[in-house]
Amino acid sequence: SRSVSGGSPLISALQADYKYKFKVGTLSAGAKFTYRRNDIYHQVYTMEGGEWAYTDASSNDLLHTELVPALYAMFTSRIGTKFTYKVGVRGQYSIVTLDSKHEAIGERDGSFFFAPSLSGTYKLAENQDLSLALSRRIGRPTYPQLTPYMSMVDATTYEQGNMHLKPEKATKVDLGYNLRSEVVTLFANGYLNYTTDYISQITHLDNERLITTYVNAASDLKTGVEFSLRVVPAKWVNISAAANTYYVTTNGTYEGADIANAGWTNNSNMLLDFMPWKGGNIQVQYFVTTPQYFPQLTTSLTHQMNIGIKQRLLKGAMTVSVLLTDVLNTAKWEVWSHNN
Repeated sequence: SRSVSGGSPLISALQADYKYKFKVGTLSAGAKFTYRRNDIYHQVYTMEGGEWAYTDASSNDLLHTELVPALYAMFTSRIGTKFTYKVGVRGQYSIVTLDSKHEAIGERDGSFFFAPSLSGTYKLAENQDLSLALSRRIGRPTYPQLTPYMSMVDATTYEQGNMHLKPEKATKVDLGYNLRSEVVTLFANGYLNYTTDYISQITHLDNERLITTYVNAASDLKTGVEFSLRVVPAKWVNISAAANTYYVTTNGTYEGADIANAGWTNNSNMLLDFMPWKGGNIQVQYFVTTPQYFPQLTTSLTHQMNIGIKQRLLKGAMTVSVLLTDVLNTAKWEVWSHNN
């Protein structure tokens, strides 16, 4: 068989903003209209009598539109000389239409999303501060996730989007600490991120075909601590390190099958940046990621080292650089898939 596929995506936005300064603070407000549209087609042909003939069995189509008008307002102020804060609110209404001749559907759905936000920063000292933030956000599915037609990966594996995906809604709380000096820069943050209708990639069997698709899991919860550290012990060397350690748990089902997964994960990296001669840099960076946990999937630990060399020439008008990735040949990983 052979197929002809395509689409005509259009994404447009119109925004207007307003700002007014009071003695006690600043008010910002605005409106935004976002519109996207895509006319997707997937035509499949099979060989019949020496000629290619169209088959409706595996073909598909989708006309998707989404209109999102939104309003927002935010007030910024301070209390004394050490505490500043922001209070905001955002509301948006989305109108989504799905039209498919192949699936014989014509659907229209409207939903409202309300997103308050609150953040504050307290100055502990001239070079230190403590911050707290509460926010809400919405993540809308992309067109590769929505595209309904089935594309072949190999003889037994296929990939297909899901036109009925819903946006995922997340609530996040952050507590951060920041330290700045000529030698040391440190940022540490504890967070909790709770997402409903979490967009998940899963696999399932259909007539001996393994199909990868996307569904909305019930929820996804991540809680952890992240930090970044930069030390400049001398003019010719910088040392940077960063780590993110969190526990994730995802809950949900698909066609009666459990797609839940949970576990601890750490992503870390360290960078040594040397400047041994004028205009030259040597960078050595190491990455480590412990097992990660997704719906139906668990990945193994991975790690790798990269080395980069850069030289600026002609008073900075020209730069020559070389990057060697995975110099120890350790960037190997395995994936365990948990499905029926």
